[in-house]
Amino acid sequence: MHVKVLGTLSARIGKISVHPTALKQRRVLALLALSAGMISNDQLIEEIWEETPPKSAVTALQTYVLALRKRISDAGVDGKQVLVTRDGGYQIRLADGGLDARIFGEHVQNGHRLVAARDFQGAVDAYRMAESLWRGGPFTDVSPGPLLAIEAARLEELHIGAIEGRIEAELRLGRHRSVVSELSALTAQHPLHEHIHAQYILALHRSGRRDQALSAYSRVRTSLRRELGVEPSPRLWHLQRDVLMAENLSINANEELGGYPGDRKSA
Repeated sequence: MHVKVLGTLSARIGKISVHPTALKQRRVLALLALSAGMISNDQLIEEIWEETPPKSAVTALQTYVLALRKRISDAGVDGKQVLVTRDGGYQIRLADGGLDARIFGEHVQNGHRLVAARDFQGAVDAYRMAESLWRGGPFTDVSPGPLLAIEAARLEELHIGAIEGRIEAELRLGRHRSVVSELSALTAQHPLHEHIHAQYILALHRSGRRDQALSAYSRVRTSLRRELGVEPSPRLWHLQRDVLMAENLSINANEELGGYPGDRKSA
């Protein structure tokens, strides 16, 4: 069984779709797929009904599980062997490489390792493989409950980390001009994300666009002061100072951008 959660939820056995149409069943499937092990009945009930489960919640949950198993069995596989009952909960068994989010995470971590090893082209390739799996926000057709909302936030953070990491590797390879347009859009989408803004300022400056680099710094400083009541971090201030002094910025100086994704501990 293969499940995709990066975008709309999709579940297939071979070429046969076993994707449930009912919202509560989709929540159950998504949460089970994202778990490396068992999910307890209590966790599933919390995900389905949040803070107001009915008295019949356990029975209803069993009904949803039976419905999912029937879809799996109708595709020619024993549903009980795929969606397994455990003491106090359930576990889903997916095929090798059966979850796009897991493959996505592996590519991102590989990209981080390659940056740390200074294989920047390899890192770009790994990050691009991760980004190719991203079909949109996680399980966009599920309307997540509290536990899936946490998973969605984790995956979104991993996604932005993949983009940051790939752009960082591109900058290390001297491809400043090729990432300027993308960074312009990213800074608009993430007006308070200092690392992305630092990448943008550096890319502009290294592309010979000093005035635009200084304008970009002014915009992020204004946003930080207005929204958070804080000044830019020292790394941004030093970057602005270097642009003002028209120094030959070094892409390899960690302190300029506050470290690189490959140097960070993964969440």
